[in-house]
Amino acid sequence: MAMSGFRLMTRGELNRISKARGFFSSGIQSALTDIGRKNVKTARELIRDKKKTGRIYTRTRNGRRVRHQASAPGEAPANFTGFLAKQTAFEVSGHRFMKFGNRAPYSAFLEMGTKNMAARPFLIKAIKENEGYALSSLSSGPASVMRIK
Repeated sequence: MAMSGFRLMTRGELNRISKARGFFSSGIQSALTDIGRKNVKTARELIRDKKKTGRIYTRTRNGRRVRHQASAPGEAPANFTGFLAKQTAFEVSGHRFMKFGNRAPYSAFLEMGTKNMAARPFLIKAIKENEGYALSSLSSGPASVMRIK
């Protein structure tokens, strides 16, 4: 009769596994940080991009009247004060979580739209634009930290 069993690991083997897990975790964390930076940069570029097709109107800025090109529905929001772009950020928590978003109080309304305004997505567009970069970073990040070719 065949018996199944298990083998106890030595301390050395456990230490090597623990060390490999640490290398792997730091590689993932490094990749998540790179992805977050890239997403923030792309979202800010989408907001600051001058090629908008919405209506043109006159606004007052610093006491002067200036012409402003708004964004059309489906485009990233048009930049006026720079506040929305500055509030785009990310946060990495260990090797498992990354938060990417915007701290501006009105950013969710722009991203998803309201009953009176169509969506002007910029966060989702940034994520989709960097999807290939994220996949390659996650596949090569842990390997590079562990020095695997």
